[in-house]
Amino acid sequence: MEKDFWLQCWQKKHIAFHQLSFHPWLTSVIKEKLPAQPIKTFIPLCGKSDDIVWFSAFGNVVGSELSEIACCDFFTEKGYKFSTKLNGEHALFQHENIELWQGDFFKLTPEKLGDFDVVYDRAALVALPKQMQLDYVNHLKQFIDTKTKLFLIAVAFNDDDWQGPPFSITDDDIQQLFSSFSVEKIAEHKLSNNQFAQRKMAVGNLKEALYLIQK
Repeated sequence: MEKDFWLQCWQKKHIAFHQLSFHPWLTSVIKEKLPAQPIKTFIPLCGKSDDIVWFSAFGNVVGSELSEIACCDFFTEKGYKFSTKLNGEHALFQHENIELWQGDFFKLTPEKLGDFDVVYDRAALVALPKQMQLDYVNHLKQFIDTKTKLFLIAVAFNDDDWQGPPFSITDDDIQQLFSSFSVEKIAEHKLSNNQFAQRKMAVGNLKEALYLIQK
């Protein structure tokens, strides 16, 4: 999945992958499992998700996003005043305790971003084809230490002909990608009417699962 694909999606407003509200599992499942507050949360490939705002109520939030349009839209649609500055190969957008690092996720390092109590992947891994998933996970692991909780949401479905994104990721896939980590599935449900975000998917048995992953 080339960078230009996602940049074009934002430019042409082809963003059916964007959820119009924060994920209900945040309040029903994740909230009670958060570390002691305040916490620092990292959200890779964050887009303009409302989940950023939800986590900002508990401490500092750092997001990684490729698209400048997505970063600008997040702040302007929320009515937030924000500053921007260059930081190496990235543009840093900031409003109070929210930072969005615009640019290549794979060029971000723990030395630049610091340590995190929580990493939240709502729609990053599922946006990547199989050949990119291992590279993504290996880079993501650099931001996870023994105190970090990774909450990862994946979708799985039956249809070999489906051209993602999103891409199907099974329990076995998660176990293999995080084979050296503790992996616990803490929630799962079937998506009604095969609806993923704003997109209706012509696939079979579409399910969404939430995993708690720790080192």
